[in-house]
Amino acid sequence: MEFLHTKEKILTGMLKLIWEVGLERSSIALLSQKIKISPGNIYYYYKGKEEIINSLCFYCFDQLNSTIKPKEYIAFYDNCSVEELEKEFKSFITKMIIFYKNNPHIINYVTIVNGSSYIKKEMKKKIRVEKDVYWKFLEKLKENKAIKDVSTNILISFITSVLHDVIVQDVILNNLTLDDKKIDSLFNLIWSGLSSE
Repeated sequence: MEFLHTKEKILTGMLKLIWEVGLERSSIALLSQKIKISPGNIYYYYKGKEEIINSLCFYCFDQLNSTIKPKEYIAFYDNCSVEELEKEFKSFITKMIIFYKNNPHIINYVTIVNGSSYIKKEMKKKIRVEKDVYWKFLEKLKENKAIKDVSTNILISFITSVLHDVIVQDVILNNLTLDDKKIDSLFNLIWSGLSSE
C-alpha cells in the first residue's frame, strides 16, 4: 500500500510542479523538494523524469476515465439519431469540463504533453487510443454532418485547448466559478466551433 501511495505522491507532485514551472524546468531535484521525498527514493520508483512524465499519461487518463466512464457511451455510437448523439456528446463534454475544473493540473499536463519530446512514440499511440471515445463521437457526428468535416485530431486539439484556456484563465487565475449556466455556455462555445452550420 505504501508503494502505491508513494508512486501516486510522485506523480501528483510532478503534475503540480509542471503547472508551476513548466515541463522543461521540472526536475527530480525540484520534485524532491516539493514532495519532501529524497531523490534516491524517487529513483527507486522511477528511472527519471522521462519515465515519470510518461507514467503520468496512464495516471491522467485513468483518472479521467474513472470519472467520465466512456464505456457508458458506446451504445450511442451506433443506431441512434443525430439529436441523441449530440445530447450524449454534450453529457460527455460536460463531465469532462467538471473533471478538468476539479483537476486543473491534469488539463495543463494533457495540453502541453502532446508536443513534448519526453513522451515516447509508444506513449503517444497510447494517448491516441485513450482518446478513442472522442474519436468515435466526433467521427459519428462528422458522418452525420452535424460537425465540420476536418481532421479529428484538429477537433480534439480544439476542444482540449478551449477547455484548458477557460479553466486555467477564468476558473483558476480569475477565480470564477463554473455553475451549470456557465458550463452550458462553455459547451455551446465548443459546439459552435465544431458545428458545420
